[in-house]
Amino acid sequence: MVALLSDPTVVEEAADGVFNAAEQWALLWAKPPRSDRSATWSVEDMLLLDEVAGLIERPEGFGHVVVDEAQDLWPMPCRAIARRSAFGSITVLGDPAQARRPGRRGAARSS
Repeated sequence: MVALLSDPTVVEEAADGVFNAAEQWALLWAKPPRSDRSATWSVEDMLLLDEVAGLIERPEGFGHVVVDEAQDLWPMPCRAIARRSAFGSITVLGDPAQARRPGRRGAARSS
């Protein structure tokens, strides 16, 4: 994955016919890491990597998943959590009044 985001040749091979040259350039890291181990991944990067991994091979999962403090979750972490549930059995708990980021991403909205 580091090579894909660091090397213009790898991006071009992978994205040819899918993204134009400007879009391919936008995929590249502005400052590539020196090595795979020194790569810094954002939460969003990790969630996308988890999504790809889940498409390649579904994780074994748990019989039931309990998520507490879920008021700040947005769709991508919810998908990652759902992939860990072998049978779709999930309990989600959260208090909108305790949201750390009101009005942002997955913060609960009153209707």
